[in-house]
Amino acid sequence: MPVLVVSTVESDLRQLLRKRVTAAGGRIVRRFSNARIIVIPYEPEESVLAALQQIKSVEDGSASVVKPHWVLRTFFDGYADTHTARPRWENIRVSVADLGDEELRLDVMISLEREGALLVPFNDCRVCVLPAGHPYLSTRPTAYEHMRFCDAAYVFEQCGVQRIIPKLRPAGRSEYRQQRLSPTLASKGGPGRQRDIVSSSTTAVSSIHLRTKFTAEDRDRLARYLAIACPDETGRTSRKLYRLLVERGSNRQGNRWSWTARHPAEGWRQHYRTYKARPWHDGTVLEDLIRQYVEDGIDSGFLTTAERRTRGVKTPTKRAKRGAEMQSALAASTKRKRGERQVQEEKQPYRGVTKKRSKPQAASSSASEDEEIDGLLRE
Repeated sequence: MPVLVVSTVESDLRQLLRKRVTAAGGRIVRRFSNARIIVIPYEPEESVLAALQQIKSVEDGSASVVKPHWVLRTFFDGYADTHTARPRWENIRVSVADLGDEELRLDVMISLEREGALLVPFNDCRVCVLPAGHPYLSTRPTAYEHMRFCDAAYVFEQCGVQRIIPKLRPAGRSEYRQQRLSPTLASKGGPGRQRDIVSSSTTAVSSIHLRTKFTAEDRDRLARYLAIACPDETGRTSRKLYRLLVERGSNRQGNRWSWTARHPAEGWRQHYRTYKARPWHDGTVLEDLIRQYVEDGIDSGFLTTAERRTRGVKTPTKRAKRGAEMQSALAASTKRKRGERQVQEEKQPYRGVTKKRSKPQAASSSASEDEEIDGLLRE
């Protein structure tokens, strides 16, 4: 079904509509004469409506003029939506935190999107959905006066969705501390105990435990990194592997490693463990992506052989080979000089008390692993 999205629709919403139309098997067109569905803003100007009525396809009824939520509801429901009421969350930027249940979180996101909401990261939102019992629901921090906080039950009520919400353990650590240290018990413990009470109005944002959503670009970069640092399947769940990944991003700001700061080290590792053999929502399997990049000959610049050829980047095979030869020659020279020095020391008599030569300490396995991974990813 050819769909045209009017340019006056907000850019973020227009991008979302194009994504949903493509996923449903439709296609985006740019000419009104080729479109069968024309998507207009929620509040179009009178001049836009008048211009649409003069289009031949709209006049004879072969093309339909709809609002953005019609496309979203049709995508999720699987049939043409006939509900004409105005969506309750239209153009509201909402962020959904980790609710403790991935299925519940997905239902909340679908319900919001069906009602015209735009799902954005936490820093860009006006409304944030938190797990039930979170302290921010009762006392909003002064740093987030511009935001509104609600739980999943409120979202389902506003969207008219009948959904049973499972009882889960609250997600905020500060709430557990408040339950464990009541004001009465804290006063008995003296001034030192009182300082342990967490005030929900001054709690740092880290206590929300918001999780940045993984994107297809994140998965692609993770697959490229693992294909370089760990081409074999063994060792890909090592915590050190992902700790080094995040450290490279924090130590080298403003370069191609800056994307590593989007998730913590354990987040990258957990995503690999969860989806290494399971299809993601786009149908890709992480192990298949890694294997494909290994076969395509990816280098330390995160480019495959075909990508280097397309971008005009010279394949660093000869340069890498020459560098390896120079390193091996340097190592052999150092070893030879060390042997000659040892022979001279053995021939030279010691004066006075004979001193024992200290044995060189073997490098720890952790340091050798760090150097090995860093060597693979050396620029």
